[in-house]
Amino acid sequence: MVETNGSPKKPAKTRKALADSISISNRNIGVFTKLTDKPNCAAESQYSHTYLWQKQPSLLSFAVNLCVTLGTTFATTCAIVNMTTAPAFASAYSSAKEQFDRADYKGAAATLRAAMYKGAENNAPSWLLLAKSYAKLGESGACKQTLSIISKHFPASKEAKEAESLLASYGSTAAGTSGKASSPASGNSNIGPNTSQAANLEDRITIIPARFGHAPVDRRTVGIVRDVVKKLPPNIYKILDRGGAQIFVTPNLIDKFPDAVQAKHPTLGHYLSEEFGRTYGKDIYICERISSEPGATDLQAPLHEETIRATTYTQLSHALDCCLEMLSKDAQYLKLYRQDVADSESSSAEDLRLYMSKDENGAKETFSGLVAGMMGANTHITRFLESNFPRAKAWIKARIELLSK
Repeated sequence: MVETNGSPKKPAKTRKALADSISISNRNIGVFTKLTDKPNCAAESQYSHTYLWQKQPSLLSFAVNLCVTLGTTFATTCAIVNMTTAPAFASAYSSAKEQFDRADYKGAAATLRAAMYKGAENNAPSWLLLAKSYAKLGESGACKQTLSIISKHFPASKEAKEAESLLASYGSTAAGTSGKASSPASGNSNIGPNTSQAANLEDRITIIPARFGHAPVDRRTVGIVRDVVKKLPPNIYKILDRGGAQIFVTPNLIDKFPDAVQAKHPTLGHYLSEEFGRTYGKDIYICERISSEPGATDLQAPLHEETIRATTYTQLSHALDCCLEMLSKDAQYLKLYRQDVADSESSSAEDLRLYMSKDENGAKETFSGLVAGMMGANTHITRFLESNFPRAKAWIKARIELLSK
């Protein structure tokens, strides 16, 4: 039998006792039927979920509500929101510590974040190790934010004292460099790499200098992008902001990547200069113009405002995926995505076929499109996705809401 906190093993619960133990209303007891009417080992295994949620009733309420929304059993919902028990993550800290000791700081941070995102390792030692990993990676903004979490939520711990000392050292460093001049800007936002993490997301906008005789990025284009970011739903904004997303506005992608003038998309075949934007990890690139001809360096007039807004939503959603450790590759999401594809209306439209491919690329683009719709985008693609991928949308929405907390 699974133990959740080192306490003595507990017997399997009957349905009524289980419902009573977590104080849920009678109208919701039915969702537990398939948990407790199974052989002893199955009931015991599921009890560990219940025992964990006694400590986190908000997660239980969230899961029950999701049961009603999706019309699934509680067991299925456990899989959808990927609620695993504490023992499943018991070794996360140890694994991260080993990675840290091997100087694999990026791996240590990823291990801890993955566990924290799924409800485990919410303790002072784990947060401190995460902060130290960020420090070793040179991510000062993320480090300071993580140290602040320790001071706020674990004030009586010994880690809080160490966190305060580390925060003080950052403060003295900042004081010693405050007199330095900032990087020159062309009348627009140009946040340097050393200050990007300390600024709010809408202020982490860097202007890419123009090349090939292109006109520089217009102030109004930056304003459009900033307006989209400032109006994001709070939960999505929080994930992107804390995740370290950064935005670059460029005349065209070839201004940032001048050696890629003749580069083509490996699947769709168009040139890089014909794209409205791209995202690499958490770095978001928004183009003001596209090339006048395929493969050319000359550019057209600035894109329409609505196109820039739609592009910003799409690229922000790709960055969100990265901030959440690539949810678009989650096995449960992929399963629901393929179920939606099987049930959805067929479409021969070129711009929609990508989303119906059933492979990981189609799942990733569908994830991006659905999230863009949640952010506020309203295009024929987002409307198509919302009407044809209800399972995937419900799963994504539930995960974002949970992980943002």
